[in-house]
Amino acid sequence: MSSKENIVWRSLSSNDFEKGYIALLSELSTVGNVDKSAFLGRLHQLQQLPDYYILVAEDTNKSTVVASGTLLVELKFLHECQSVGHIEDIIVSKLYRGLGLGKVLIETLVQEAKNRNCYKVILNCSPGNVGFYEKCNFVQHELQMVQYFHK
Repeated sequence: MSSKENIVWRSLSSNDFEKGYIALLSELSTVGNVDKSAFLGRLHQLQQLPDYYILVAEDTNKSTVVASGTLLVELKFLHECQSVGHIEDIIVSKLYRGLGLGKVLIETLVQEAKNRNCYKVILNCSPGNVGFYEKCNFVQHELQMVQYFHK
């Protein structure tokens, strides 16, 4: 069992490719072939977008990224031109679950949304994760619809 004593929270950085960021994301969904060049190119693009924030947790003893989540701030005309925070890609490594990292991750991203003057923060999750998000003060509201584009 891993511990959270050596966990450091910070923004995604260029060194995180070697620290297993892509492998962590593969625990969440299909990543595909993302080499270091593709990772750095995408990271550079994201760093140019001030409304895009990726938070990671690193186990400094193992130099490994063990949790991650994204906040995307959408600028709106609604509600007097306020913003909405979208939380995406929440993942805690299987080896680090049960330590409370997911709760810290969500709380930190919610606080970041508040700091960026969002009037609400929203996320989509699978039915099996509803209970976790309810513990993080989220409530079910409406439904998600999706249309996939396959190559």
